[in-house]
Amino acid sequence: MDRWVLAFALAGLVAVGGFWLLLATGRNATVPTGPDGRLTLRHGTLFRAYACGLFLGLELLIGSLALFLPPVSPLAAVLMVAAAFVAGALGLVLMWDAYRFGVTVTSAGLDANSPWRGQRMIPWAEVNCVSFSTANLWFAVEPKTGPPFHVLAIVPGVQQFLAACEANLPVEKLIPAAAGYDWVWRKFPPLKDRPTRTPGRMRVWLLRVVGAIFLLIASFLGLVAFNGLVLASRERVVIRELSIKDPAGGGGTPNQVVVLSYNVAKAFAHRGGVSGRHRTSVM
Repeated sequence: MDRWVLAFALAGLVAVGGFWLLLATGRNATVPTGPDGRLTLRHGTLFRAYACGLFLGLELLIGSLALFLPPVSPLAAVLMVAAAFVAGALGLVLMWDAYRFGVTVTSAGLDANSPWRGQRMIPWAEVNCVSFSTANLWFAVEPKTGPPFHVLAIVPGVQQFLAACEANLPVEKLIPAAAGYDWVWRKFPPLKDRPTRTPGRMRVWLLRVVGAIFLLIASFLGLVAFNGLVLASRERVVIRELSIKDPAGGGGTPNQVVVLSYNVAKAFAHRGGVSGRHRTSVM
């Protein structure tokens, strides 16, 4: 059963590591412009493969767990079904966004194709500001009317997108997106009567380390809870009585054989901390 804990831990590390890989490739990638100067941004093949792999991989992992370690309690079954539903929903959301997102940058504005709100034109003159959400890691183009349009920081060519915003918008409208410049390692344009702002890479790496520690702690607690609620549901006392008839077939009184098996290794083998005696001395 411990192999399933290891499998979920590896799946979490692969998912988080894959996202950081997407962020690194997105901020360094460049997209060729068209003959008329148009710049079209879409999610790359890497993100599409990541979304499909995350969706199919999690469903395959949960399905294998249900096949080889079927739940033996109603609570375990409910948790497994809930995990499959959540993984499927998140995977479909990622795949929909990966294949439906697109934006074309022109001198007139943004021809934005949102996976959730459809296609619309946002002229540069109608842009109120560009902001950045650290929680969602996306740049939000906020028009004067209508909902904002989001561009994830992992989209290839995000540096070119910011360069177009700098060329067509006043710097003051980009101030709410200053934190996003640190994430993509781009120098924020200088402001009047203010020194040039350079990317605070030390602060960014500090936030990443804190976030990684938080994810590790949350993953550990989640795995402990999963092990206690689901995997440990099979480790329960089983009592059975078997009636054995007379081997000679004489029709005598049936006999009973009582077999008792229990594990008390941890009751006397603990040596303090996380250490214990060798298994040969407690078996």
